[in-house]
Amino acid sequence: MKKVFLLFTSITFALLSILFFIVHSFFPDYSFISLECGNLLMFILTVLAYILVNPKIGSRPQKFINGILSASILKMSVCMVSFLTFVLLNRENLHKPTIFLLLGTYIIYTAIETKLLIKMNKGTQK
Repeated sequence: MKKVFLLFTSITFALLSILFFIVHSFFPDYSFISLECGNLLMFILTVLAYILVNPKIGSRPQKFINGILSASILKMSVCMVSFLTFVLLNRENLHKPTIFLLLGTYIIYTAIETKLLIKMNKGTQK
């Protein structure tokens, strides 16, 4: 199941990279570098969350839920610091739709991560 998780997150990374390139091609106001950095950060955080939660799969439900919550809090904290840094660095020419795309990236990765981890946990329980 580890291969399935990494496959889905890699496919998500590739599809979002292509989408961001297309969006930047049609609408040059979007910062492709910022979008791609956010995409890469979310990919790394999702893999890190998998590494944190994987030992808890199949154990007591409380441990699994605590692992999911701690991974989500870690991801949310890093994303909030990243968003704040992005806004402070680009204060003069801030493009708000870029921020909304980055928030959408966070939601997509979190939904995929949670769904796959819950499916993995259900497969190990009898």
